[in-house]
Amino acid sequence: MEYVDLVKFIISLVALAVIAFIILKKKKRLKLTGLNIGPFSTEITEKEVFVEKVEILSSPIAGCAGEVLSPPLKIQIRDVSGYPVKNKKVRLELFDESGLLSSKSYSGQTSKISNNNGVVIFDDLTPKKTGRICIFVCVDTLEERTEDIDILPPGLNLDFWNEPIGSEKYEEKLNRALRMSGGDKK
Repeated sequence: MEYVDLVKFIISLVALAVIAFIILKKKKRLKLTGLNIGPFSTEITEKEVFVEKVEILSSPIAGCAGEVLSPPLKIQIRDVSGYPVKNKKVRLELFDESGLLSSKSYSGQTSKISNNNGVVIFDDLTPKKTGRICIFVCVDTLEERTEDIDILPPGLNLDFWNEPIGSEKYEEKLNRALRMSGGDKK
């Protein structure tokens, strides 16, 4: 009797392992790299998941030179099935009207790893000069561009103008403030 019970137990364990493997394989999260039926030697590793979608959850629309951009740039990345992708490197490239900015034009981390929810928060980006910038979020072969971000002279806040961002009066006041500070917006 004991032998039959042991065989049933082993068959049950193998069945559970096969079911778990099939479920994880369908989610494209596992890759079988080796299988030896003899002494039950196998190796299961986590499969690299590619990002299919980059979503900008929050992005600053304006900020001041020398001050941390607020709200922080918050990104979420997802795979082809819509699941969040964790432990993936997300990189930023900052541009102004003349091209890619050098690291002398800003401070803060421009490369981070996504958390378990596929989220990355860049909360220490600090532009050093006035003007208009945009940020490209780069993951795998994907790029997502933020809206333009106006970088104002130090000490000015957005309430100073009392104008809707992007309106004609806002643009006029922005150009005047940038000319006064030595910056230039095209």
